[in-house]
Amino acid sequence: MLDHAEQLSQNSLPWYMQQPTDQLSVEFQKTGFLLLPAPVEKELLDEVRAAAKAMPSGRQPDAWQTIEPVRKLATHPNILAILQQLYRRTPIPFQTLNFDRSPQQPIHTDALHFNSYPTGYMCGVWIALEPIDIYNGTLCYYPGSHLEPFYTLADLGIQASLEPSAYMQNQLTYARWLVQSLQRRGLREHWLQCEADHMIIWAANLAHGSINILDVARTRYSQVTHYFFEDCMYYIPAYSNIPVGVTHYKSVTNIITGEKVPHRYFGRQELTGELVGPQLTLTQGKLFYE
Repeated sequence: MLDHAEQLSQNSLPWYMQQPTDQLSVEFQKTGFLLLPAPVEKELLDEVRAAAKAMPSGRQPDAWQTIEPVRKLATHPNILAILQQLYRRTPIPFQTLNFDRSPQQPIHTDALHFNSYPTGYMCGVWIALEPIDIYNGTLCYYPGSHLEPFYTLADLGIQASLEPSAYMQNQLTYARWLVQSLQRRGLREHWLQCEADHMIIWAANLAHGSINILDVARTRYSQVTHYFFEDCMYYIPAYSNIPVGVTHYKSVTNIITGEKVPHRYFGRQELTGELVGPQLTLTQGKLFYE
């Protein structure tokens, strides 16, 4: 029987480099993307739909804090079980986003905004609450792009910044470079169309976005939940200047428990989870001060 530390050591490779054990995992490792009927009771999906329609228009972050159906969907045991199967670690829901329309967001990867050590232990789950087609702003994505190397802003010769206008310019520059890089490597954009009550899972490094809305009268209600996984360090690359030792660690609240998640490195707690921003971990602190 392996103890916890030995299990962590054996699973230290990124999830997409481990040997898959089932067909669902094989497909996810290959494409970084899964489209499935949401394994959720219709009654709950109807409750989330009704709650979403009562929200103000636009992007609504972390409605789970005040709207119970949103929290229940983010923490649904059937979704958690699928994520556990794919990543072989316990999932930690930490953010919800509700939309009434497509955000028409440029191609990007979540990995630039939410990442982990070991790398890649983050994913998004998107629930379509209405039919999605090319007219109301469908999701677009690059299958297999999750297997491309993850490049930081520093790799592109860009200095990370928390100042809003510089941050937004960095995102646009990164997005333009990302599309050009993927297309040079032969990867092509796919557009998604699906019925309501379907679930999309995408890997952190999968390039994705949403196309322009062609029918402005159409809504596109949806809920996105972002998940980290246990026994990791959690950070925001878009805020980090890693070459000079500035890592912006993220404070993560587990939606299941409402508690802060400690940052762990191979089982050892390095940060409590209460701290936000550039911090010395326990290991870095010992190296720095001793």
